[in-house]
Amino acid sequence: MFAALTEFLTGAYLLMGLVALAAYAPQMLTFYRRPDLCAATPLVTWSLWTGQTVVFFMYAVVVNGDPQFMMTTGMFMCATIGCLSLIVRGRRLHAQPRRDNVVVLKAA
Repeated sequence: MFAALTEFLTGAYLLMGLVALAAYAPQMLTFYRRPDLCAATPLVTWSLWTGQTVVFFMYAVVVNGDPQFMMTTGMFMCATIGCLSLIVRGRRLHAQPRRDNVVVLKAA
């Protein structure tokens, strides 16, 4: 019975990992489409979450060794790294001066 429960929980963990990963998609799409929102997104928080998922993934690979655990934590790590990268990208784009509405005057 314990083996069946362990197998069920392993499958449920993987499934919930996929569900949670899908939940990152709208966030990433918003960060990509609306770089102005990245300025109000807490960079420290996303950095901590990214560091946390890197540690989880390293634990899965080095200590645990379970392929499903490695895959799930690896997906979370990639999602948080993706979000953090999009936040940094959005902040850089938002910080740059806009040049599309600049009129250049030239002497006649």
